Amino acid sequence: MAPVESVKEILRTGKYVSFVPKMTVQRELLSGEFVQIEITDLPVYKWNISMIYRERKQMTGPVNAVLNAYSSLNSP
Repeated sequence: MAPVESVKEILRTGKYVSFVPKMTVQRELLSGEFVQIEITDLPVYKWNISMIYRERKQMTGPVNAVLNAYSSLNSP
């Protein structure tokens, strides 16, 4: 089971809340199964996010596309 599916199963128990990407729960929001709470006054934090991949492994087309797009954004 994918991590987001695990989170959704936990949310279905009704005992927890979670921050999740909206696109991962769009269907549940539209059906009314989940409810979104707008949060407007949280401080904004800068996140350190990294992309990782397995070195010396043949990359698939989509992985190459993402890596190439990233490289083009960060080249002078």
